[in-house]
Amino acid sequence: VYLTHRMYQVQGTPVTVGQTINYVYKTGPKAGQIASPSQQSSHTFVPTHTVDQVTKQNVGEPTWTPATAEFSAVTSPTIAGYTADKAVIEALTVDPSSADSTVTVYYEANEQRLTYTVIDDTTGEVLVDKQLLATGASESAVEPAVAEKYQAAIQSYVAKGYVLVSAAELPATFDNNDVVDQNVVVHLKHGTKQVAGANKTVTQLVNYVYGNGPKAGQNAAPAYQREYVFTSVDTLDAVTGAVLTTVWSDSQMTTPVTSPSITGYTPDIAEVLGQAITHESASLTTVVTYTAGEQTVKVHYIDVYGTESDLTAGKELTAQTQTITGEAGANYTNTLWDHAAAGYELFQAQPEASAGTFDEDPDAEQNYYVYLTHRMYQVQGTPVTVGQTINYVY
Repeated sequence: VYLTHRMYQVQGTPVTVGQTINYVYKTGPKAGQIASPSQQSSHTFVPTHTVDQVTKQNVGEPTWTPATAEFSAVTSPTIAGYTADKAVIEALTVDPSSADSTVTVYYEANEQRLTYTVIDDTTGEVLVDKQLLATGASESAVEPAVAEKYQAAIQSYVAKGYVLVSAAELPATFDNNDVVDQNVVVHLKHGTKQVAGANKTVTQLVNYVYGNGPKAGQNAAPAYQREYVFTSVDTLDAVTGAVLTTVWSDSQMTTPVTSPSITGYTPDIAEVLGQAITHESASLTTVVTYTAGEQTVKVHYIDVYGTESDLTAGKELTAQTQTITGEAGANYTNTLWDHAAAGYELFQAQPEASAGTFDEDPDAEQNYYVYLTHRMYQVQGTPVTVGQTINYVY
């Protein structure tokens, strides 16, 4: 009898092959920390052994179910602000003999940008837009030196005449936004400063002139002149230098000026009155005109009887002198003395003794002359009788 060994199938101990993917921060403030939960997966392989029922020994190699397995490709999680060194863990085929695998994906911190913008609130102009202030790793601390640089940038504008309105506070850390930069905004306005402005001089001038007479048009007295100075303070735009406002010193009162007295003349303005003036006032010029006042004409009566050939040798009848007064330049008429009633007759008379014009020279009188001689007439006197007596005597 020929016998053989009977075989039978026996399921063996399963074998599990695992895969672990760890996600770790490599750089930045979280270096060494877990960036994302680990992903674990496994495949179990079950062996089927052929057992010799006589010897109870396994015969040959077992058959595995499954013979192979595959770990699918795994995309690394996206973490804002960080870049994985392995974007994808490639698919991996394993069999029961494969060892467990462990893969670590490291995340590098991306560089973040911190910028600043400066706005001129006075003009609305953007002076600087998103100027780079600092860079740093995602979520890393902003160093104190950055704050110093920020303040220095602000002070550079203050030095140009700007005044700080507001300045956004710097963040304590860089963010993890790779698309939008962190930006802080500074608002400024134009400062002002005051400086001495221009002076304005208003001159008061009073001229004194003769209006008539032999000195007409000439200066009657030295001119009076005085200057009044006004000062100003300009408020400037400290950035552009433009004058924003000007404030002038207060108004002033001019000094009253009394016209000098000139014998024989009358000023048309006895006193130039004081008046309020400002920096906007034009210079003041006043002309005081002096005119000759009341003039005198004298008519003299001269008895030239016996000296008709030399009128200067006559005798003045001082009691009969006529004085006529009137305004300079005015016409006058005069009724001559009734010399006939006193026994005189007219020998010669200047026409101005009867009519003329007052002159305009207050320093000289007008003298005109009437020359008289004695008038003769016949008068019957006392009769004188002359008698003749003839006597006849024996």
